[in-house]
Amino acid sequence: MAIMQNSPDTAVQLADDGVLSIDLGLVVERVKAELTTRGVGFADLIPVIDRSIPIAQADALVLVRTIYQIAVAAGFWLPWVVLGLVVAGVLLARNRPRALFWTSAAFAAAFLLLSAGMGIGRTFFIGAVSPSIMTSAAAEALFDEVTALLGSTIAALAMVGLLVAIWAWFAGSSRSAVAIRGVLGSGFSAIRGTWEGRGLSTGRLGLAVDRFHGPIH
Repeated sequence: MAIMQNSPDTAVQLADDGVLSIDLGLVVERVKAELTTRGVGFADLIPVIDRSIPIAQADALVLVRTIYQIAVAAGFWLPWVVLGLVVAGVLLARNRPRALFWTSAAFAAAFLLLSAGMGIGRTFFIGAVSPSIMTSAAAEALFDEVTALLGSTIAALAMVGLLVAIWAWFAGSSRSAVAIRGVLGSGFSAIRGTWEGRGLSTGRLGLAVDRFHGPIH
């Protein structure tokens, strides 16, 4: 992760030409700090070392780092752009509940397919880089570390799309949706009448909800 993020604070460094090396200066500085903490007096006499030892030629990691950095940069803006396009599409539609339903359903389906695609991509990635570039265990650890947050985000967004699609269907003008809303409305009215008959009421809160039910929806 430090290599892909091009962190200067890690002892393992990746040059633009693909040379993977260990920065002995950082290693020595950390050893000196640890020895000083443990009370070793001669630790301060250890000289500063400015030397790197190349350990491997990893051209593939340069490409991985480039793709990772592009994904991080684009990943911040693209979701907001897509969300804006979705909202604009729903607002411009003639039948907004129906447009919201199909958009949300497609949204959920897309992320479910993406989740399945990540599983296929994991298998493809491991097969492509092992054992020629890295071991299978290292490839699995690398892929899982990079996609850990992405996997949970995909699952959450798929659930959001599903819930919004259900809400949009209930708010739609289809016969079944109208019938279910009528049954629920009658049931709530009956419950409210029963409560009011026993002296229980939502008071001003109920009146405010009834008055502003449009914006609340």
